[in-house]
Parts: sequence; C-alpha cells; structure tokens
Amino acid sequence: MSSTNLIVPAAPAFLDPLIEIESCYYYAVPRFFGFHHPNTRWLIAMIKAKEEDRVKRKIELNPELFKGRYFQMVDHPKLYLPDDPSVTPMFKRQSVLYLTALGISIYLRSLPLIDLILFHKDPYGAVVGSPYEPQFASHLQDLKYGDFHAFPPCVIMLRMYCFESTVSLQQAGWNPTQPLALPMRRRFERRAFYFYDWLEAALGLLSERPLYPLQSLILNMTRNMTIYKFLMLPTTNLLPPTPKQRVPTGLIDVEELPVGTKMVGVRSLLEMAEDYDRYLQMRSCAIEVAALKREATAVGLNPEILMIQAQDYDGYVADKEAAEENENNAATAALRNASNVANSAASISGWWRSCGLGRPRLPDRLWAVEPDTRQQRLLAVNANNSATNAGSASTADAQSQQRNVSAAAKKKKKPRNYVSEALRVLYYALEKDKTSKRMQVCLDSIIVLSKRGFFVNGERLPADSSRARDLRNVVTLVLNMIQREQEKLDVIFAKIQSGYKKFQHLEEHKMLENRRLASVANISKMIALLTRILLHSKELVFFVNSNFPPFPANTVDFTVNYRLQTKFNDIKIGVVQEFNSIKDGWTYLSKEMLEEVAKIKSMQLHFRVGKQPSAAAIIEAKKAARKSAMRNKPKNKSNMSNTNSCFVTFRKVQRIRAQQRQQDCLAVGDGTRTSAKEALNLLSKEAALPDCTGESENRWWASPLPQSQTTATAVAVGTDADGTPAADANDISEQAAVDASECYQIDAAETGLDEEAQLLHDLTEGCDGLSETGLLMNSLYREVQDLLKSQGDTDSAATRHILAHDR
Repeated sequence: MSSTNLIVPAAPAFLDPLIEIESCYYYAVPRFFGFHHPNTRWLIAMIKAKEEDRVKRKIELNPELFKGRYFQMVDHPKLYLPDDPSVTPMFKRQSVLYLTALGISIYLRSLPLIDLILFHKDPYGAVVGSPYEPQFASHLQDLKYGDFHAFPPCVIMLRMYCFESTVSLQQAGWNPTQPLALPMRRRFERRAFYFYDWLEAALGLLSERPLYPLQSLILNMTRNMTIYKFLMLPTTNLLPPTPKQRVPTGLIDVEELPVGTKMVGVRSLLEMAEDYDRYLQMRSCAIEVAALKREATAVGLNPEILMIQAQDYDGYVADKEAAEENENNAATAALRNASNVANSAASISGWWRSCGLGRPRLPDRLWAVEPDTRQQRLLAVNANNSATNAGSASTADAQSQQRNVSAAAKKKKKPRNYVSEALRVLYYALEKDKTSKRMQVCLDSIIVLSKRGFFVNGERLPADSSRARDLRNVVTLVLNMIQREQEKLDVIFAKIQSGYKKFQHLEEHKMLENRRLASVANISKMIALLTRILLHSKELVFFVNSNFPPFPANTVDFTVNYRLQTKFNDIKIGVVQEFNSIKDGWTYLSKEMLEEVAKIKSMQLHFRVGKQPSAAAIIEAKKAARKSAMRNKPKNKSNMSNTNSCFVTFRKVQRIRAQQRQQDCLAVGDGTRTSAKEALNLLSKEAALPDCTGESENRWWASPLPQSQTTATAVAVGTDADGTPAADANDISEQAAVDASECYQIDAAETGLDEEAQLLHDLTEGCDGLSETGLLMNSLYREVQDLLKSQGDTDSAATRHILAHDR
C-alpha cells in the first residue's frame, strides 16, 4: 500500500449542549501538520533511519518546531515499519492519529528519541515534550462522520508494547497512580474511558487481547524500584459495600465520571473564555510595551536595559541560604508585630464597648505594618484575622492545642485498607477470567512481582497493618485458584468414568490427558508461587502449623473456598516440599522461625555449619562432581544405532548365563556346541536398557490418569495409587542412585574391531574398577574365551583380541 495516494479524512469537532458553561466541553484537534506535510514526512523518515543526531540538531536550532506541535498519521504501522512483523495497529487501520513528537517516538518505538524529547532542555530550561501532553485520534468507531478520542502518551506505550519507555516516562514526571479519563465523543454520544490507574488500563487491554504481555509490562514498570510508585487502590473500589457504590470503569457515560475528574484533551467553554481573556490582556500589554520601546529607542535609550530594570529582580543572589534566613526572620518579626498590634486593638475595642461607645475607628498607624514580601503580608493578614476573631492570645493558644490533639488523633486513626498490584491481578484472573485463557499471563505477572521482592518484609508485620491484610488476601486468592484447577481435574475424571467423547476425530484419552497435564502444571506453579509469597512475607511457618481456614474471617476480605478443606493438608505438604527444594529458603527466616522449622521433621534447611573449605578443596570437589556427572550421563537414544553402543545390566548377564547353562550351550553334553557368534548374538539380544529415570511424581495433583473402569480419586501425598504408603523421598532417591550405578554404557565409536571382538572388549573394559560385578563379568568373559578356544577359531578378530589381552 502506497502512502502517496492515501486520502486522510478531515478531523471532526463536537460541542456539548450549552446547558452550563462549566460543563459544556468543546472536542476538537489542535492545529497540526498534515499527513503529506514535509515536516511530518521528515520526522518519520528520521525515526525510520535512526537519525536521532539530526533531530537533536534541529531541536537545538529551533525547539519551537516540536513544542506543542501535532503531526497527522494513519494507524497503519506497516506503512512506517514494513520490516517489523510484530507491529500491530493501536486501534485499527482506518483510524487517524494526531500525535506530538513524543507520541510518534513511542508509536515507532524509538527509545533514543524518547529520551531526547523528554530530557533535552532549551536555553530557557524548558523541555521539548511532557509525559502529560494529550494525544488525539479520530475515526475509531464512526467511519462516516468521525469521532474524537484523546489520551496521554502512556496509552500509546500500553497499546504499542513500547514497555522499555516506562522508566523514562517515570523519570520525566509521569505518575502511574493517577486516574485516566479519556473522552470518547461521537455524533450523538458523550462517553469516556475511565481507569483507576495504568494497571486498570492494562487489564482492560488483557480482556481485549488474551495474549497481552502483562508480565513484560510489569517487569519494565518495576525495573527502577526507587522511582516506581506502588499502587494502593482503596479496597472499597474493588469490593464496595453495595453494588451501587462501585465506581464504574471502562467505557462509561460522562455523567458517571467521579466528581472533580478532568478529561484529557478537552476544555470547557469557561476555560476557553478565561484563556481568551488572558490572551486579550497580554495582547494589550504587548502593544503598550511595543510603544514604550519605540519611545525609548527614539530618545536613544536601550529598551532591553529598561526592561531588565523594570523587573523587580537583580538576577543574582550572593548567598541563597543567607537570603532565605533573612526572609524567614523578617517574616517572624512581621508576624510578632502584627500580633501585638492586633492584641492592643482588641483590648481598646473591648474598653470602648464596655463604655457603651461602640467600636472606634483605629488610627492607621496601629495597622501600618509594611511587609516587604508577599509571604510576610499573608502572614500578617492571617495573624490579624486570628487575633481579631479570638480576642486574646490565650484563645489562640487553646486553638493551637486543639489542632495538635486533632492531628495526633488522625495519626492514630486506623490505616486505610488497600489492594496492591498482585491482588488486583489475581482478582482479575479469578473473578473476570472465567475461561482461564489469561491465567498463565496473570501467574507469570505475579511471579515477576515476587522476583522483584514485592512480598519481601524485613520482619513479620503486625496483624492489623494494611500490608499484612493485603498479603493474606493474596494467599487466599491463590488457594482459591488451586481449588478451581482441582475442580477441572475432577471434571476430567468424571468424563472418563462416563465414557463421554466430545471430539470424534480425536482419541479420548489423549485429549483428556493433555488437559490433565495442563491442570497439573498450573497447580505446581501455584504451589511454588504460594511458597514464595509465604516465605518472603515471613508467614510460612505459621501457615504450615495452621488449620483450615488459615486466616480468621475478620482479617481478610475474601473467603477461602470451603471445598478446599479436604485438600488443605495436601497443599501444606506441597508447600513443605517446595520449601525443601529451595536452597536459600532459610535466609528469609528469623531465628525464632528457624527454631520452629527445626521442630518440624518434614522441613529441611540447606545450610552448612563449620569451617569453610579451602579453595583447593572446592576445586577438587567440583572436578569430582563433574566426573561423576559425565560417568552417569545417559546416552541419547537417537545415536545408539549409529555408534553400535549397547547397554548391559549385570542382573541380565546373570540371567543370560543361567539360560545358556540350562540349554547346554557352553558344554559338550549331547554332542552339539553353540558357536561363539551365536553366543554373542544371544547376549546382545537379551541385553536391555534398564529403567533409570529416577523417582516418579508423588504429588496429589500429579496422580496418574485413572482408567475408565476405576474410581477417579486424587492420590494424597505419601500414598500410592492403591492406597499403600509410598516410599520416602530419600529412599526413592537412593534406589535411583543404585539403579544408575548398576547401569553403564559402552561405546565402540573409536575402536576398529568387529562386532564380536568389540563386545568382548567393552565387557572387559567396563569391568575395571568394579568389585562384585567385575568378577561376574570376568567369569562370563572366561567362559566365552574357553568357547572360542575349543572351537579353534584362531583367525577371527575376537580370538586375536583375547590372546592379546592374555599376553
């Protein structure tokens, strides 16, 4: 699609009904450079070519070219970035955008230009762009008559996935906690998008786009924790006492906006009138200044010097701290004088009233306080008013004490409960995402917050603190999500029992097995997340020792699903197992918590006590571990047929030897004798690869899929599928180690022997360094050697190898 023949529609304009001048808004796009204007084409070409230096030189020469200027674009990123397959429209391809230089930089993901516009200052100290300058769009919904939409630059960042610019926007002054009111004006509709903050807007986009990378957004938003402002949304906004008290979000009518909320990019007629009045005043002042400059020039004076002298500012302060101290002293003295004058005035007025003469007119000299600065005048006026109203200094002291008491009472007031980012994401995944299509994104977002240390506390928080209540709410929602996944597993088991087959072209067990594995993976991830949250918040030990429900009802805002009661003990065992797998888990526990953990036999602490080993000992230990890992490393099955490698177990060797003896293959017996080649073939055919896969899953959420004839019940931790007690984890690992030690691999890639001699060579080489098993293999080797000698087969390579080995 060519941009030269593109016809862009005109920008629309709307005016609300003139009912009140304060609430009558005018919706229109400011003056802008058109789509085919040379300035617009030049700026986009520089961004595409990554010529930020040329843009910087242009800004240094003429910064007014970019300040408050808008450029018209079409919402079709393929026209500007044809080589980037990941770009998508911000709204849709038929939309028209009116963006500033900062908006275009974010739209085209030019990070160097974003920093240049936000932080480059002109000679007067003003920046080129602001993170709050409004951006505009039209023809989003009504393609015939057009519509009007305004939004800040952060919306472009959210919709165009330019998450790397979040740190720059925050450093430039963007406050992520501020609410967003984005007007959406159509021909006969007055609506707006309202969001509490950036997270509410991101969750709205997640509802539209199930694969929206929310975890990447949170990762970049919290990259610089020193400037990031944590969200503390009041709990009443998420859980109002009544549905009518809930503040609606999303696309709502303008009348439903909270009181005092100002929409982005629109102005009322009152504001426009005030701006026009200010413009007229400045215009008349400019005309007078121009006339004075002409008169001064005619007389021979320099008008610039006169303008500098007209300003009440010398342009230089020798000592700033000294100047501030003198100003404060002068203000204190003026306040003291004003108080004395006010007290004397109050006493005189009281005497005249007692005499029945009414209030006299005080001479001007009593009130003649001439402060030097505006701050001093304000202090003097406040002192006069307070003294006159109070009538005495004692009353003022009493009022000051009362104010101090009220301030102390406010400090002791119960803290306001709030919801954090993690709680809001979990609430969205549990309550608004009924199909669980966005659950993986939400879980990954919570994991990002946990890795950022969002739940880490230096010590256990008081039970009545707002943060402790928020953490308990987070744990409650994670438990409810685990129960929801367990209910999915129950549905799968019920379908297997009923023989229900939803898709005729797929195998039933394959489809249900995939769903079961997905639910098992989700539960495992939730258990790991729950363990991390409890460990970081210093609540792990108390959770393990608690009963169902884990928290009292008055300490949380959500209730735990009652169906989780039967699985609560299993969840606690899963948390303990996850804690045992964390090597540095003990570092998050205090001394008292470590003592409690030591009393629980199922919990393990991975730390060493004693003298630290030397560097040489550590190196030797690493070498030994590396050699052991290489020795026990299994061979890739895809290379077995190419390298003529075989896997032999010593137990199978004993069984093969017993079978050979039963068949009299190696004895004279009935006069028949088995050849060496047949014996070797028999040995190689009977040898099989043992099962060295290690321990199997022994968790209640990872139980094997039951058959259609059996009862579908979840297997509890510590028991097998048949109900018998399962082996301990240490026993399982020891058995796996024994199986691994009994299995070794013989590779024949580098030797040039034939198959018979190669197998004999591998058997002899593999037995070196073994005790009991080596003797067994040597006995087998000697029997095959005797067989070869008895046959008189001295010409084969196997016989030559045996004779060489004997020598």
